[in-house]
Amino acid sequence: MCNFLNTSKSTVGNKASKIQEELNIHNGNYDYSLEEIADSLNTVELPNGFVVTVKYLKEIESTVGKISPDNFEDKMDKYYKITKKNESLKVKQREIEYEKLKGKWLKETEERRKIVCEEKQKNLREKWEKEKETQPDFLDIFGME
Repeated sequence: MCNFLNTSKSTVGNKASKIQEELNIHNGNYDYSLEEIADSLNTVELPNGFVVTVKYLKEIESTVGKISPDNFEDKMDKYYKITKKNESLKVKQREIEYEKLKGKWLKETEERRKIVCEEKQKNLREKWEKEKETQPDFLDIFGME
């Protein structure tokens, strides 16, 4: 673009900065961004001094209701209990899935092992049959007919 307008990068950058300043354009501006993107970029300070994204605050409020300085501690306690319970459920679900996959993997591994053993035995029998044709006396010594 700079080459097309025959200007330097710094001139274009300075002009762009002035335009952003005049129009109050910044990352997370709700007028120029999708709401979910703006919520992820904008922050709020909670009554305890923590700074969180608007997205996280909305998640908390959707779980426990509107937060105010008067009910902040109670709402946050409730939120942490709910999320801790949900997290422990997720952990249990992951453990169950792991055990299912582990069982499936063990079963498949055992089946593959059986197939490989059967193939080896088949190949060995075929080899013995060929050797029996060319060396019948040698195999007769060991009682293999």
